[in-house]
Amino acid sequence: MCAKLVKKNDNAVQCDGCDHWVHIRCADIDREGYKLLQLSKPEDKWYRSKCSSPCGICLKGVRGDDPAIECDSCKKWIHNRCSLVDDSHYDHIQATNCIWMCPNCDNGNLSSTWGLTAPQTENSFHALNPDSGNAHSISSIDGKSSARRPSGKTALKEEVSVVSININGLRGKKLDLQTILSESNPDVVALQETKIDSTVTNTELIPPCLEYEIFRNDRTLRGGGTMLLIKNHLSPTQVNFIADGSESIWAKVSINGTWHYLASWYRDPDAHVEHISLLRDQLSKIMTSHRNSKLPCFHVLGDFNFSQIDWAHRLDKDSGNSVSNHSGKLLLDIINDFAADQLVKSPTRGNNTLDLVITNTPSQYTDVSTIDSPSDHAAIVCKLKCLFPNLKQPRRRITQYSKGDYATMRRDTRGFCIKYFNGGQDKRTVEENWQLIKSFLEKTVKANIPTKMTKSRKSLPWITDTIRRLVRRRNRLHAIFKKTGKADVRKRWVELRSKIKREVYTSHKNYINGMIGDIKVDAKPFWRYINGQKKDKHTIPPLKSNSKVAVSDMDKAQALNSQFSSVFSKTVFTTIPFLGLFVVRCLILPYPPMGWKSCYTVLNPIRPWGLIISTHGF
Repeated sequence: MCAKLVKKNDNAVQCDGCDHWVHIRCADIDREGYKLLQLSKPEDKWYRSKCSSPCGICLKGVRGDDPAIECDSCKKWIHNRCSLVDDSHYDHIQATNCIWMCPNCDNGNLSSTWGLTAPQTENSFHALNPDSGNAHSISSIDGKSSARRPSGKTALKEEVSVVSININGLRGKKLDLQTILSESNPDVVALQETKIDSTVTNTELIPPCLEYEIFRNDRTLRGGGTMLLIKNHLSPTQVNFIADGSESIWAKVSINGTWHYLASWYRDPDAHVEHISLLRDQLSKIMTSHRNSKLPCFHVLGDFNFSQIDWAHRLDKDSGNSVSNHSGKLLLDIINDFAADQLVKSPTRGNNTLDLVITNTPSQYTDVSTIDSPSDHAAIVCKLKCLFPNLKQPRRRITQYSKGDYATMRRDTRGFCIKYFNGGQDKRTVEENWQLIKSFLEKTVKANIPTKMTKSRKSLPWITDTIRRLVRRRNRLHAIFKKTGKADVRKRWVELRSKIKREVYTSHKNYINGMIGDIKVDAKPFWRYINGQKKDKHTIPPLKSNSKVAVSDMDKAQALNSQFSSVFSKTVFTTIPFLGLFVVRCLILPYPPMGWKSCYTVLNPIRPWGLIISTHGF
């Protein structure tokens, strides 16, 4: 890179692309990095900047032997891991001359036939040709192998986990749902038939520590209702412009520049056949709102109660003919008109597929399956392949003042006071005295008050490791029962399901009793817990500032400060014009014995008068 000869004793690394040796000072490698390169494995590669091209997503170098594809729109090279292209799709693209666009340029409306070839198009997928450069090539130095750098990892999350459950009464199954949320930690949860109303608070159902933004559309305590739970780091926003009286709730999130509309839908079994037309109106409003921009993606999850449809062939399950209007033909027409697909093929209640996942991006979904749930419907789990920053709540240190050794702190403080007042405090400046006191306080707090670090992933304290093992065992038995249908497997699965419910209830009860304590001695913890269950905690959701998402309290404060800083700008009084003195003519009146009403008649209402009231006479 510097065109100078690399000598035998020089600290240098060899590029695996062009075999040129490069000084570590020219490659911007410090001593610590050079030692790591020397200790790296032989299969690890290192390339200089001229032998690599920056990836269009992670901005890291795309080297000669990295599996990557060039975008036909922006002409940037993208790693396979960043574009979520697996080996089979990569081999298919190499064998054809199809057009390929990266996630930044894709319109987000891909169908399942996106890999088909296109006529008269060109795209080269050969490896990047390394630049020869001006450095002198040296095959080896003293017979030692070249130092290499270990490959780095991208800080992007590659999938959004989605769960849809017909819960059939949320209040009685809230502990079961909390177990699922704590164990699986899904990003999006759609619930149907919640059977709650406005008297039930969010805190009573979903603990705030799980970090979900909750959207509800309640009916009554006896039936119906939908709910959406979306992780706070996705910055969800409720969609209100498509509200049309249907039993659904909509929210949207922006992922990699594309809007994703998420819905939890419920259709009553006794609803009119035309009721499903409300879904067509909602999707039409979404597409119309993005007519002049990038097409959005929609994901509708819910219980539609169309039991006659064979979703593998889209025919009537009993007759094998086309589906009638009463059996769900209108829903099939909506799916076809919006170039969407329905992903659930297995039964979700008995032998019927009632719970569906409808989306216009079916190729981005993987691992669509059903698992055991606390209700009579199976839960749908799937993963949406997309790239977004893996934002996590930063860990912070908590000082446990209730467990501090205050006797030692008092003894240390008395010793410090003797040294402070006998050490010439008058000879020191105010700043020096303050720094002395401050350093002592920090030192004694650190030595006598314990601390702990918060967890990066928050979980429920009553969900123990024993319960987690039982849940995994139950899921395995449920999967075996779906495949075999054996009666003995079903019996073990039902028994384990009941055991988990008892374990969760007992563990939760013990946790609450330990937290409340003896109510006869101190009733405050009990009433604090009761009041906390009846009040929703309204916190500031994640904010977007300068194309970044503010998650921590400090980042939110800075984002709000920069947004409203103009409101608190200083007033410059020199710009206020001076219009001269204004003389007010006043009439001084003593207090009359007959009252002020008689004095009003002597004033001319047309001329501007001021009135000064005299206290004489009181």
